[in-house]
Parts: sequence; C-alpha cells; structure tokens
Amino acid sequence: MMLDLSGSLILSFLTAVVLLALYSYLDMRNRRVPNGLVLAGGILALAVILLSGHLQNRLLLHLSAFVFVLVLSYLLFRIGAFGGADVKVLLVITLVSPGLELSGLSNPLFESILSAGLQMLVMLLGGLGYARHGDHAAPPPLIPFLFLGYLAVQLFAFA
Repeated sequence: MMLDLSGSLILSFLTAVVLLALYSYLDMRNRRVPNGLVLAGGILALAVILLSGHLQNRLLLHLSAFVFVLVLSYLLFRIGAFGGADVKVLLVITLVSPGLELSGLSNPLFESILSAGLQMLVMLLGGLGYARHGDHAAPPPLIPFLFLGYLAVQLFAFA
C-alpha cells in the first residue's frame, strides 16, 4: 500500500467528507435526510468521478464496491437495520469514494469489500451503542457513524 495524493483521489475524498458532514448534520438534527439533497449529492458525486477521471482510472473498484454495497445495504434495509436514507447516502458515498482514496490495495475487489464492509460495520455498531446508551424512542442516526467509519477507513492509508 502506497500513499497516492493525485488530484482525482483528493477531490473524491473531499467530496465524500463534505457530503457526509452535511448528511450527518441533517440526520442528527432532523433524523431524516431529504431525497432531493441525496439526489443532488449523487449528481455531484457522478460529476466529480467522471470529470476527474476517477471512474475511468478505478473502474473495477467502483463496480465491485457499488454492487457489494447495493446488495448488502438492501438486505440490511429489509431486516430493519438501515433506514432508506442510510442506504441512499451509503450508495452516494460509495459512488464518489469506493475504496481507500489516499492509497490503494493491489486487489480492487478486496479493497472495495474491505472499505465498504468496515464502514457499514461502524454504522451498525455505532447505532447499536447509541441505542443501548440512553432512552431513545426514535431509531439512531446512522449517517454520523458512517462518517466516522469513512474517516477511519481513509486513515488506514496512513498506517
């Protein structure tokens, strides 16, 4: 694993951080993220990866991460572990930043599953901890835990 600070990778990382900060704020404040904002984030994510060359340079990583997240998050939604906004935001983040942005592993399939799997694990464990520590009638806000998971996975590049 080698540190890579190319423009397309930094742009994808920064886009994901800005979107996650906005979505986390809304999730904590209102317990909902409007579909229009998620759609706008998805359009922004698509523009960033197309215009920066990120999609072309890391096509296998994008495809494997998106399919993995789509299948697993849908299953978690069906059993009630994720809400609709959680799934949509996770797909937007996977679109713009499917793996380790500031470095990369030699196997894109492994990188995509590792990155997305760890992010979803942090979401679930964070939500579980939040729900167990306090008297909360509403479901826990999971997007802030996705933000933490995303940052933890990206910091893995520096380890």
